[in-house]
Amino acid sequence: MLEDTKIVLITPPPIAGQAAAIQPGMSEDEVEDANVWKREGPRYKTYMSKRRYAEGVMQIAGEYEETGRVVGLNFWKDVVEAMLGEEGGVYDEELPPGCGLLGAPGFPKGWFTDGLHLDVKGYGVLSKGLMDLVVKKWPELAPENL
Repeated sequence: MLEDTKIVLITPPPIAGQAAAIQPGMSEDEVEDANVWKREGPRYKTYMSKRRYAEGVMQIAGEYEETGRVVGLNFWKDVVEAMLGEEGGVYDEELPPGCGLLGAPGFPKGWFTDGLHLDVKGYGVLSKGLMDLVVKKWPELAPENL
């Protein structure tokens, strides 16, 4: 019975704090100095901790993928790519969305209710990603096959 169990590991999404605006007249050096300080703060550290956790989830999924019973949904990546695609942005490793650094994009209304919990757009990305992944990996679980 358990040997037939299918397992989907899902990464957490990023936290989605408000975008920190660069004040008019700030020099590049001032922005970088502010970001050095922000990188030591709890918000950025929490963001990076969740990102490392997401990377770990995908690593574990990869280690078990050969069993044919385990897949990983990189929800972190999916939600970031969906938001940037909708907003016309490009991913910047140094200023990832929601991290709270000056110049980093934030998640607009509709993605998260409070910076942590998903809103309509976030749930949309999750449900589409989950359904697509499950049906691709296990076609017998497609709704029309049940």
